[in-house]
Amino acid sequence: MDADLQPIHDRVMQARRSEEIFDELTVVLPPRLLEQHLAPEMERMRAVLDETAYSSFDDREAARLARGRLEELYRDALIKSGKGHYVLDGFSFAPLPSGGKKIVVDGVTYSIGEVCHVGSHSSCYSGRMSVDHGSAPVIMRLAHAPDENPYLFNEIRMLDILHRQDVGYWRNVPYMLTRFNAGERIGIICRYFEGLTLAALREDPLHRAGLDQRHMVWVLDRMLGLLGYMHSIGVIHGHIDPDRIRIRPYNHNALLTGWQHAIYRPATTGERTAPLGGVFEAPEIGESNLVGPAADIYSLGKTLIWLIGGDPVTNEMPDRVEPKLRQFLLNMVPKNPRARPHDAWQLFKAQKRLKDSLWERRFIHLNLTQRS
Repeated sequence: MDADLQPIHDRVMQARRSEEIFDELTVVLPPRLLEQHLAPEMERMRAVLDETAYSSFDDREAARLARGRLEELYRDALIKSGKGHYVLDGFSFAPLPSGGKKIVVDGVTYSIGEVCHVGSHSSCYSGRMSVDHGSAPVIMRLAHAPDENPYLFNEIRMLDILHRQDVGYWRNVPYMLTRFNAGERIGIICRYFEGLTLAALREDPLHRAGLDQRHMVWVLDRMLGLLGYMHSIGVIHGHIDPDRIRIRPYNHNALLTGWQHAIYRPATTGERTAPLGGVFEAPEIGESNLVGPAADIYSLGKTLIWLIGGDPVTNEMPDRVEPKLRQFLLNMVPKNPRARPHDAWQLFKAQKRLKDSLWERRFIHLNLTQRS
């Protein structure tokens, strides 16, 4: 077989899933951006599998068959992208567990696992979904009681708003696959995110004294970028804390969870978020309840002060923290919201300049003594 044809032919004909042909992204992209990513690779392989480019009958036939299979895999990739199923964390060819409770939603079977978190209004369960000749983990959230349903409806609304635009920050908030009813209670099913909370990270023996500031800044980068995006479309989270930020250490991705109390365009809609209390919550939430972007900036600043081993009550930080970085975080957390920055985009740009002034740009692996 032709030397250029054979590797592409073998790869296509042996593939069981579209992800085996096209680059497996570490996180799913929104459909339009994913299509833009896949299209150039698809065209390259189409050119190699053009049967008219080969003189031998065997090569032409091999190219024709592989081209047909390639088109099937490409269509499969686009279909899965539209459903949010492309590159699912933890996918395996193992079927769903034979025992346990299962539900079917929109033709997809889900198995319900153990409770992994109990919140104020709902509980999270581990689960798996049957997909693509195998299964993949999911997170299932169910309201405690019918009168808690409004909180899940609000989370559904917020995730819908955040995912309306095809932007890169799509990867930093949960992606809801579907919703379901359990009697009078509602539930939602989201893609699984392979990672751990900042609270769990600080429990690791390597980081109990605080995360190295060179790692903290990539969490700062991801979260400020997300805040810039969500504030630009009118969404205020209101309750950022170490339990609501999850990170994936191996590729420095971060996810912000806990959208049940989020609000949309409060200045025009009059929406208010409930005060939950705690050191990470902006003071204005419990006082005037006039909440804006500065509230999220405050909560993020307090969270990151805590993350590097500081005291979120006094704002004291370890001596090892660079003075410029220390001041950057302190500027995020004045009690008076008028004294804080209100534009996360500007902060996002400023932290990039600050990092470049302190360290050269390079990827640093975040080591753990426990699995994430």
